[in-house]
Amino acid sequence: MSAPVNGGGATSDVAAIERAVTKLRKQRDYAGIIRFVEDNKIDPLISRDTALCFIAAKNVTGFRRLEYVALYKRLFRTFPTSVFFESFMAQDKVALTELDVSRPTGFLHFPTTGGTSIRKYVTSSAPSAPYIHFGHRVVLDAEDCIEGRDFQGGIPNGRIVPLNRKALAPCFVFSAVRNIFTYFHSQSQIAGIDLDRLVKTAVEAESGLLTRRMIFSFPFAQPSGDLVVDWIIRTEHLAEDLAALSSAVPLNVALGPAQNARGKGDYRKAFTPELVDLVTRHWSDDIALYGFDFENGYADDAILRGDVRPLRDRVSYRWRDNTLTVC
Repeated sequence: MSAPVNGGGATSDVAAIERAVTKLRKQRDYAGIIRFVEDNKIDPLISRDTALCFIAAKNVTGFRRLEYVALYKRLFRTFPTSVFFESFMAQDKVALTELDVSRPTGFLHFPTTGGTSIRKYVTSSAPSAPYIHFGHRVVLDAEDCIEGRDFQGGIPNGRIVPLNRKALAPCFVFSAVRNIFTYFHSQSQIAGIDLDRLVKTAVEAESGLLTRRMIFSFPFAQPSGDLVVDWIIRTEHLAEDLAALSSAVPLNVALGPAQNARGKGDYRKAFTPELVDLVTRHWSDDIALYGFDFENGYADDAILRGDVRPLRDRVSYRWRDNTLTVC
């Protein structure tokens, strides 16, 4: 079905517009996106994807700040229940306080923790409180923190991008963790590497994300080690944990089939007793904090699970010197 474009330009099919701007964005022809939208008198908010491509183009080619903020305000009002991909606000330095919205909910996504499903099936239930998908990020106290460089290698399926903690400050932030044993099982399949080799290489490595006693360190800002998330859910219990989360913040949850699922087969059969012992000893902080359990998935005595706001002043983790503190 075609839809008229404001101004009666030559292009009137929403799907055709999305294809055109998406193609130009893949080609990094940002000036071309601007020309296409303006020459055809297209309202850039004719669809969410068109709007996000247009915003990305404006960010690269230059913009007038007041016009840009106005565009963001329209974006939130027009697509209040749509995921706001990749936290364009943080990249473009547009403050949430300028957008006339109430406290947004933000998802801090560590790779291989069900983030693709969360991005697809979770939306905001309040037009004035948008839902922001921050993407694969490591939170830093300041943009020039040296810690940011340590994460640039990322992990086999995703590059980790630094994010200034100021971008999180106005938000209710949640993150997901995954049982460390299913995590490694999944990573070995993604990377096409033998599980035993993957784990032992990570243990022996001298630099990079997986070298500390904590893999799931992303809820903590660096170098301070401050806990900066409000709620933690479990990949293996998305339905249960998201239902509990939606009682605290304005979210709609309509889970469907798992998206981009990795880690096929019973992970327990892939681990030898020696490997289980190695993971348990080396990543003891992860296991203590999140209650990971090889046989049963999760123990009942996890320190961080669900609402962690009461623990923000009691738990910290400094990546640089690999120090976990629980008061």
